This record gives sequence, structure tokens and C-alpha cells, in this order.
Amino acid sequence: MYNTGTNIIYPNYFPIKIIGKNNPGFVDDIFSLLNSYEISIKYSCDKLTLSKSEKYISMTLNIYIVSREHFDSLYKLLYAHPNVSFII
Repeated sequence: MYNTGTNIIYPNYFPIKIIGKNNPGFVDDIFSLLNSYEISIKYSCDKLTLSKSEKYISMTLNIYIVSREHFDSLYKLLYAHPNVSFII
């Protein structure tokens, strides 16, 4: 376990919310991206929520992150998906 000079300690589980267009297959696409990632990662999907208009869907994931570099790489991979609007 190490500290990167911030209050964030790695490795650790981090909640990440992915908000995207509610297109067929969006959730499966995100899971496929996570499963095809260069490093085998542990994650769980804690919550799926549709917007009032059902135009958007949000996924709250708990992802095991081993380093800041790992987080940045994973963020770029997920954000590159054409239907991802935000990652919080």
C-alpha cells in the first residue's frame, strides 16, 4: 500500500459513476471493456439508474484500482466509448 502524496491510498476500491446514453448494449459494452482491460481487475456494479426521460443511464461501479496510472488508463479506456457522456 502506498500514498501518492495526496489523501488517496492505493491499492483500494473506488466508486466510479459512468453516465451514458441509454442505448441497447451500453451496460454490456462497459462490462466488456472492463473484462478486456490489460490488467485483470476486480469490480462490482452496485447500481444502475435510468434518467427520468430514460435517455441516459448511470452505472455505479466499485473498481479495485492499484495505482494512479491504473486509474488514468482505465478512465481513458472508458471515456473513449462513444456513448459515455461523463465519468464521476
